[in-house]
Amino acid sequence: MARGRVGRAVELIHARLGEALSLDELVAAAGLDRFQLCRAFRAEHGIPPYTYVLRMRVARAYAWLAAGRPVSEVASALGFCDQSQLHSHFRRAFGITPGAFARVARRGHAPLAVIER
Repeated sequence: MARGRVGRAVELIHARLGEALSLDELVAAAGLDRFQLCRAFRAEHGIPPYTYVLRMRVARAYAWLAAGRPVSEVASALGFCDQSQLHSHFRRAFGITPGAFARVARRGHAPLAVIER
């Protein structure tokens, strides 16, 4: 039963990936209380909802940077406070800065593959 409810929270995350999204909004979408949602989310995805949101934002940033969008535009559109926040999370995930990745991608060499939902 919680599996379908977690799915509703995931759908909301993907629909509003670039927007501020509170745990209360995810709870309302799932129809569970905070603790039930966090436990069910972790059981299904292996990570808490906030970490999932960050990973999806970084994955989308990868795709957009590979497509040639500017780093500043990507950071803003995905709800990062500034470019340095995107820089930090992107580097942690991929071992390369967004700017360096964008330069490599412009030359036609995307060094990694990311599956985007």
